Amino acid sequence: MIAGLLILGTALGAWLRYREVVIVKWSATLALILLPIQVLLGGLTVTANLQPIVVTSHLGVAMVILLSLLTTSLTSYLRQKTGRYA
Repeated sequence: MIAGLLILGTALGAWLRYREVVIVKWSATLALILLPIQVLLGGLTVTANLQPIVVTSHLGVAMVILLSLLTTSLTSYLRQKTGRYA
């Protein structure tokens, strides 16, 4: 629940603060879109008795969410620090 609120806040902040920087706002939006899929896969992981395909999918979506949030934060940080899209 807390992670969901933080991802929602990140996406809102990206859309409000970095409207002109496409990679920042869309990478944050991707994390927000993938969050319900991650929750569903987490529920399936528990109810499907840890079947490997479900566990692997759950981990894969988590890695994509982490990648998109890292892209959001690093790109916005470098843009603020250097003034470029770096």
